[in-house]
Amino acid sequence: MTGSDRTRQRRKSTALAVILGASVVGLCALCPISNGLLLRPLLAAFDSRYVPGQIEPMPFDRDLWRAGNGRHRVGMARYLSDKKLLDGKSRAELVEMLGEPDVDQPRDEGVRWLLGFYAKGLFDETLWLELTLGEKGTASGAIVSVSWDDPRRR
Repeated sequence: MTGSDRTRQRRKSTALAVILGASVVGLCALCPISNGLLLRPLLAAFDSRYVPGQIEPMPFDRDLWRAGNGRHRVGMARYLSDKKLLDGKSRAELVEMLGEPDVDQPRDEGVRWLLGFYAKGLFDETLWLELTLGEKGTASGAIVSVSWDDPRRR
């Protein structure tokens, strides 16, 4: 094989790879099923708001919490809820510690902080740190909850 034949073969291989790549991206952009099964989980691997499967509890660190990495926030929220470290805190103490809540509902509907997302099938599950502020204005019942309610779509 001569040098020009090798160059021609390399160009054909490169063109084929570009066409295949563009086809996969195009298919993912046009088809929700392939987007959910191929492209979104791949992108989620590089987005710090997404969490991979089970996360172990980890002690609270205010700087890591404020940085917003989903894996850290879920781990810290699990630790806080498992150890019941938020019970008895006032709303002001919670805001000082965790920042303003993402959802603040009156009475028993509770207060929620967005932790991150878990890519699952065609849709993302949203993970929250959720608790109730009682009549005396103190927190109780902190849990890490999962819902299909995606605040990015509001």
